[in-house]
Amino acid sequence: RSKDVIKMLQRLTSVKERHMNPVIIYSATRVLSAIISDFDIKTSKLEDAKILVGFLINSFNKGESSFSDYILAVSFSHVLLIPGLYSYFLSHKGCQILISIMSRNTKDLQITYYCLLCLWSLSYESDMIELASSSSVS
Repeated sequence: RSKDVIKMLQRLTSVKERHMNPVIIYSATRVLSAIISDFDIKTSKLEDAKILVGFLINSFNKGESSFSDYILAVSFSHVLLIPGLYSYFLSHKGCQILISIMSRNTKDLQITYYCLLCLWSLSYESDMIELASSSSVS
């Protein structure tokens, strides 16, 4: 049953459904990231998280306005609780995205909080320093 909910939420956040109300897209993204981060089936959790993170990063890189910086930061903060996602996030320039979000929102304490929470979650990865330096975070 949980996989059915995940598939439905992934469909709601997909590119094909962009004609939907942005509130629905934002809500589906937040719920999806929370469910994936608390999902019991360990083998598919990482793959589902990679799909969501890849989708969010691609949306950010394409400059799609469907996702606010707030939704990105909150969603990343949920899925970065999943062990093993760190290297995927860093290799897809996730830290650069967090830095970009923070630099655009210097007066928004909530967005800054979620971005810092993401960086704090990443600090638990033993290879974070090596991964961060290889992904050229500056």
